[in-house]
Amino acid sequence: MSLFRRECSLCGGKLDSNNICVECGLDNSKSDENYISAGKTHHDSEALTHVHTEYDPMAGKTVTRDSMKKASSNKKQKTSQGNTYKTNPSRTTVKSQKKKSRVGLVVAVIVVLANLVPVLMDLVEDVSDNLRTPEYELGYEEVVAEIETDPYAYVTRELDPEGMNYEAELTAGTYKGGVHLPEGTYEVVFIPEEGVESCYMDLSMNDMENGIYQTIYFGDSEQLYAIDDFRVYTGGIVNIEGRGTLYFGSSNARPQDMRSEANPNTQNYYLIDSVEVGTDIAPGVYDVICESGSGIFDYEVETSEGYSIYCGKLIGDQESGFAGSLKNIVLPEGTMVYIDGLTVTLIPSDRIESEEYETFYDNY
Repeated sequence: MSLFRRECSLCGGKLDSNNICVECGLDNSKSDENYISAGKTHHDSEALTHVHTEYDPMAGKTVTRDSMKKASSNKKQKTSQGNTYKTNPSRTTVKSQKKKSRVGLVVAVIVVLANLVPVLMDLVEDVSDNLRTPEYELGYEEVVAEIETDPYAYVTRELDPEGMNYEAELTAGTYKGGVHLPEGTYEVVFIPEEGVESCYMDLSMNDMENGIYQTIYFGDSEQLYAIDDFRVYTGGIVNIEGRGTLYFGSSNARPQDMRSEANPNTQNYYLIDSVEVGTDIAPGVYDVICESGSGIFDYEVETSEGYSIYCGKLIGDQESGFAGSLKNIVLPEGTMVYIDGLTVTLIPSDRIESEEYETFYDNY
């Protein structure tokens, strides 16, 4: 063995200057005085010689039994210490700290998310509010103003600014431009019926040729009593419903262009049930007077072009609040008139467009 060895080959302990292990007492030198012959039988007082056929750090070393016990004890202690090292508390602490760190991280994330949820909800609500259509946040009057369109946006022919002064007071019924009301631009004023607590009137224009479809509501609920730009073209159909009177005044009316003729009918009809025009009553133009009850003077006409138009209108007696009469109701042949809950009288109107009654509604 080299003289420069500094640890015991048996237990790994330190060697003194004579190569004797200070831990187990093993002589790590090559002195032959401590060697004995190898054998299977020995006594406790004899020294033991290690004989190895493979590499053994103890090969050629002579030890006593006491030194063997001491070395064994030291080896166990080393091994125990080594095992303790393998489960070093500092490593366990590091692992524990890592686990704690991971748990702490999860808890921190949960806390952050819990705090973020209300903020995110507020953000989503703000974005939703910003995306909401403006109409939803407007008041009633503003919405009405927002959706109003120019009823004359599609008109291609302007009314002649030159004309005559013309005035008329019209009640509920149907009137045609150029037949019952001359072409022109009108101021319209609502005149409620005296003695009636709640009065209203609806004024509408249906003019397919000029693309005018307009309805105006007059009365207490809407607080509208006058308009200054109601345009009537020849052929346009004016419908009026409700109780009261509408005053029409124009400075550019053209009554000279009106075309009408006297009504050839002279027969009145008193109706208490539904009738068919052409079978039960003569085709024609009638004023309808309510005698009792209230309801709808219900009829649907077919135009000369073959399509149907519903024209039912409310009518009633003095207590009903509805119009008591309807002017210029044109009933072509084949029209069904439905009467339910009221009785009416049909009186021929003064003027008609022509006896081709179905053409009256062609521009509707």
